[in-house]
Amino acid sequence: MAPARTILVCVALALSALVLVTSVSPTREEHVSLTREPTPSSREVSTIGRRAASPPPTTPSPSPSPRSPLPRAERTQFILMGMDTTPHWERRGFEDLYRYLNLRTPEGSPPSSYTLFIGTGGMQFDERRRDLSEAERVFQGVLPRHNPVFDYAESMEQIRGKIENIRRLGELGVEIGSHTVRHERGGEWTAAQWEHEIADHERILDLVQLPHPVGFRAPFLATNEHMYTALIAHHYRYDCSRTANSRVWPMRYPGTAAPDGTGLWQFGIPSVMIPGRDRPALLYDLNMEERLRRAAVAAGEDEESEILRWMDDAFYRAIDAEFRRRYRGARAPFLISGHGGFRDPITRFMRRVCRMDHVRCATFREVVDYMEAHPEMEGAR
Repeated sequence: MAPARTILVCVALALSALVLVTSVSPTREEHVSLTREPTPSSREVSTIGRRAASPPPTTPSPSPSPRSPLPRAERTQFILMGMDTTPHWERRGFEDLYRYLNLRTPEGSPPSSYTLFIGTGGMQFDERRRDLSEAERVFQGVLPRHNPVFDYAESMEQIRGKIENIRRLGELGVEIGSHTVRHERGGEWTAAQWEHEIADHERILDLVQLPHPVGFRAPFLATNEHMYTALIAHHYRYDCSRTANSRVWPMRYPGTAAPDGTGLWQFGIPSVMIPGRDRPALLYDLNMEERLRRAAVAAGEDEESEILRWMDDAFYRAIDAEFRRRYRGARAPFLISGHGGFRDPITRFMRRVCRMDHVRCATFREVVDYMEAHPEMEGAR
């Protein structure tokens, strides 16, 4: 019995060892599965694929600190003369003004210039006319008209003359901006009315092969939010229809400021002190003419020639005093606006100051270029 028991014990030990080895050692299939990652489900594959297509996460570098506005003494004092007029017979006067401003300009210095805001209604015939030829009907106005333009064309000669005058001034270096088609108060206009007005202005410019403007001034300075919406939609870069008594640098219309400096820049028309008033008057020629005439009469002038001379002198002193305040202060751009009045004192003033150090008589477009390159100057004081 002892040898038989010994044999049984040995067999039992052998069977135990075999079971132990079998439970530890993998089969060929199990060996393969242990040497690679499990295959993900289709949903997992989709998620992993999207994740793998994205760049690896990086730690964002800190944004550079915004540049500070230039010290006041290093700033350029811009003078911006902008007139709301469409040259026809007076083109020579505007050409002469440009050339006069640039007499004896030092070599290498940028030329002095200014901006004209033109209305295109005078390049159209009244849409009610029935005596137009086929060629003339192309220049017939379109509805809705809102209100009649103040100066419909009477002949093709008038239209061609205005087109040529504007083209010549643009080639000379004068900026051409927009003063709408109908010259109507738009403060109560709807979005559709403003969209039509801006689009109609561009339609007429395309018709006469003149470039689209980048700047705008509303007739009567009458604006609303619909006007700004239309300007933004048509890619305007600036508007100078608002009034502003503060001497600060331009700012962009709310919601349009982009990191690259672009947006719809707003320039404010200032007010100035004049004789006979205890508060500033808006620096717009028609407004100034009315108030200065009353002041001249109150000062004892009674002959027309003396009244006009007194008004010109007072206008010159007013803009010179405002210029000095700005030049000694924040040097915010100085707007001289109107319809072409007070030409003599404005010319004398610009001829004197445009040659000063750190002073530049420029177009609005040039100053917008500057503001986009130096957005740190936005709202500078």
